[in-house]
Order: sequence, then structure tokens, then C-alpha cells
Amino acid sequence: MAEKSQSNCPIVSPKTRLGAPIGRPSKIICIGLNYSDHAKESGMTLPTDPIIFFKSTTAGCGPNDQVIIPKNSEKTDWEVELAVVIGKKASYVEEAEAMDYVAGYLLHNDISERAFQLERQGQWVKGKSADTFAPLRPFLATTDEIPDPHSLNVWLKVNGERLQKSNTCNLVFKIPNW
Repeated sequence: MAEKSQSNCPIVSPKTRLGAPIGRPSKIICIGLNYSDHAKESGMTLPTDPIIFFKSTTAGCGPNDQVIIPKNSEKTDWEVELAVVIGKKASYVEEAEAMDYVAGYLLHNDISERAFQLERQGQWVKGKSADTFAPLRPFLATTDEIPDPHSLNVWLKVNGERLQKSNTCNLVFKIPNW
């Protein structure tokens, strides 16, 4: 029988690899500068229209998998993000029906190589889409488990040190009106 924590949840052995709860997403679509506090700390103006970029599907990995830093990387960075998982094919969906397509939410570590992203002709994919640059938490929370995705504390640790914290109330473009 598995050992239990104080919350009566099973304790996962450190030897156990935790994978992402999504094996083969068809695409990873991201919204840039979507946290007002992150934009402020970066000295960037809030966008008036979503900044959309893609990550390669090979960027996805488990939360504790080794992140591969690209050759000649100079400015590796990270951001905690709330990922919205779309559970069925969606095209031209009306905002009133958008939540019918959401399977749930999970945390995503958006890793970037800022020199590649911002200093090489402005193509974000260069700095955002490397293999392993999208570690995903192993738990998908369904929409009935999170009735308000705009009041969640989110944080990020790198090598055990907390380096970022925010709240989804700081989203510039709210869910479902990305």
C-alpha cells in the first residue's frame, strides 16, 4: 500500500517520473504578456490585442524532466502560466460557448531564451519553442473543479527556489475571451 500524506493523498516516490497529462497536443498556442504584473516587471506596455505565438509540441514535457538549454543560449528565462486545455475541435466558437470546449486547466512553465526571442529579428518562436521548453504539471483540473479561473495563485520554483508568484486575476485577456 502507498504511503499517505497528511492530506491523505498518496506520496509519490522521487524515483517516479511524473509526465504531462497531455501526451500529444495538436498545438500549443500561447498568449504573450498576458499577466499585467509580469509586463510591468519586464518594463513592457500591456498589449491591447493578444500577442499569439506557438510552441512546438516537442516543447511539452513533465514537470521534473530535464530542461535542455539550447546551444549558445545567453538569457534563459521562465514564467508560470495557467494553461487552458481545449478538449474538442473548435473553430469560430462564439464567446458564450467557449467554455463548452475547455477540458480543464493545468500549470505550464513557459521557458524562453530571451536573446533568441527578442534580439534576433523579433520572432518569438526562436526563443520559446525549443524541445522541453513547456514543462506541464501532471494534474489536469477540470472546469467543475475550478469554477473561477481568475482567482488562482500561481508560482514557479526553479531548482527548489521560488522565483515568481502571481494570481490569475492579473490576466490581461480573461478566459474565455482570449
